[in-house]
Amino acid sequence: MFPIWLFLGMVVILMGIFSKQLLRLLGFKPMSEVVVTPNLKHSSKTIEQIGRWLVITLGVSFLVLGLGGALPNNMSYRISFSLLGLSGLMLLAIIGITIANWKAK
Repeated sequence: MFPIWLFLGMVVILMGIFSKQLLRLLGFKPMSEVVVTPNLKHSSKTIEQIGRWLVITLGVSFLVLGLGGALPNNMSYRISFSLLGLSGLMLLAIIGITIANWKAK
C-alpha cells in the first residue's frame, strides 16, 4: 500500500523489542523496578510484558498493511484487523489487571 506503513511497522516493532533499553536511555526505570510491594511488582511486570507484546502486535499489523500490494487486499485487511483486535484484547487485559490490583489494596 504505502511505504510509510512498512517503515512505521518496523519502527514500532523495534520500539516494542527494545522498550526497556529505550526507557533506560531516556532516564526512566521500568515500573517493576520502582514498585516495592511484591503483589504490585509482579503485576507491573506482567503489565510491562503485555504492553511490549501489544506494541509488537501493532507493529506487525502496520507491516501487514504496508505489504498490502504483495498480498490480496481482503487478506491483508483481515490479517491487519485481526491483529488490531488482538491488540485491543491485550489492552483490556492490562486494564483488568490494573483494576484487580487496585481493588486488592
